[in-house]
Amino acid sequence: MNYLFYYVVFAGIWALGNGILHDIFVLVQKRPYDKELIRLLMDGHILIFAGIVYLLCSKGVKNNEPLAFQVAIAMAVFLLGYCALIFKMLPSVGTILVNAAAFIWLLMQYPRH
Repeated sequence: MNYLFYYVVFAGIWALGNGILHDIFVLVQKRPYDKELIRLLMDGHILIFAGIVYLLCSKGVKNNEPLAFQVAIAMAVFLLGYCALIFKMLPSVGTILVNAAAFIWLLMQYPRH
């Protein structure tokens, strides 16, 4: 059984769900339309985008397609870097752990043809 497939789906749902929740909580605050609102919404949209990319990669990971692994690894690195950038404001330990595990597992299972 290919548990990595399920983990990539989980990482995708995790990022997508956190991004949607982030944007909802930002919009509920009814902030004025300014640079800060746009920045906060971009944070949520980064997570939404990452979640969608993970979900798109999941079938390729299941089928051992190298490109899907490469894109998923790149997304894990991107999200780890994003978490490092915002760590002082928001220490998102859960997201760091999910993406670190995805990165390591994807590297370990990378198809070698």
